Amino acid sequence: MVSDVPLGAFLSGGVDSSAVVALMANLKKEPVTTATIGFAEGGLNELPFAREVAEQYGTCHHEKVVAPDCADIPEKLVAVFDEPFADSSAQPTYCVSKLAREQVAVALSGDGGDENFAGYRRYLFDVLENRLRGMFPSWVRRSLICGGAALYPKGDRLPQWMRAKDPVDKSLQGSGGRRLQLHDLVSGAPDLFTRGFMEQVGSLSPTAHFRAHYRKADALCPLSRIQYLDMKTYLVDDILTKVDRTSMANSLEVRVSVLDHGRR
Repeated sequence: MVSDVPLGAFLSGGVDSSAVVALMANLKKEPVTTATIGFAEGGLNELPFAREVAEQYGTCHHEKVVAPDCADIPEKLVAVFDEPFADSSAQPTYCVSKLAREQVAVALSGDGGDENFAGYRRYLFDVLENRLRGMFPSWVRRSLICGGAALYPKGDRLPQWMRAKDPVDKSLQGSGGRRLQLHDLVSGAPDLFTRGFMEQVGSLSPTAHFRAHYRKADALCPLSRIQYLDMKTYLVDDILTKVDRTSMANSLEVRVSVLDHGRR
């Protein structure tokens, strides 16, 4: 929070950013400047949650509703990233960075909280899958359950809760198996790419890369291993890259306080 220029925070209304804002409010004499963006779609809009936190801690709150037809932003993001970048949240991150820069030059964010404290929904699924796996001997998983999964229709157009083929098939392969395969788009869906691209990729195996991090984790708990894997791959190559590129494109410095281990 030490800064020679105006400082504020991103506030989505979620646990991580709200915790950061709460700590800032307890340390600052003047109100914390917060920035939030929302969407017209009710299921995606987080503005009401952010407003509650802003009111609770008396922040100087700024918000903006982002329209889905911001056609100029994707073109800007192509120049900002200068490489294929498939995280769709880059667009709202760019928007909230632009909004924050109108008020401050430095902003704190809550990124890294999900990886540190297992906040993603997929972590819950991983825990449940490991428990399910532990209930059956390996021969039962291979012969009966995997056999039944093979007969179950793929059902891409079925309601999400009925799409059991892929989760069951992969979750019973072994600890971390499904999570590792979810990372691997190249090997799992070769039809998405041209033959020339696949020839250039050659024997590259994303799954092997992720498995190396999974095995390197200094933990026995499968969940901790998945968290370590995400910290070494998804967090640095997606989340932090996204925030860094989109914020700096708006001349905004973002500090990731949840990942700051320099001071204790």
